[in-house]
Amino acid sequence: RQSDMTRHQYLADGKPQRILSLRGCLGQILVSGHIGLSEISGAGLRNAHVARILGKTQVSATDEHNALFPSHRTADVVITLTDGQVLRSGLTHARGGREHPMSAGDITDKFLQLTLPVLGEERAQSICDAVLAMQKQDGAFATLTDLLYDPA
Repeated sequence: RQSDMTRHQYLADGKPQRILSLRGCLGQILVSGHIGLSEISGAGLRNAHVARILGKTQVSATDEHNALFPSHRTADVVITLTDGQVLRSGLTHARGGREHPMSAGDITDKFLQLTLPVLGEERAQSICDAVLAMQKQDGAFATLTDLLYDPA
């Protein structure tokens, strides 16, 4: 059910905004092996396999993880299979944090994965190139701002 995947929070202007639940994201990752734009929008929010997983999923915080937050973003996963076997991840650190940083290539790939469906290949790649060029001496912020403002 979509309500299991998302919940609403109200912004300062009183408009509701749907936000993903941690349980919903976990369900998507368990079913598809990753989470991207197609998993958190449209039909991805109504995936019957994910809904079935959500019915069997519990998410809880522990004192150990809470004590480390926000300086460390940690988790561990315990999965109990139908035959009773228990799989444990052990303590893990969130990808992208200082303990498990993403490479420049990983960041570029993630940016393009999320923006290509919305901006199209040419505009998404141009924005990515402009951001990367800002690291060089000749990179110009104006190039990036020109690309960010919708040309239409």
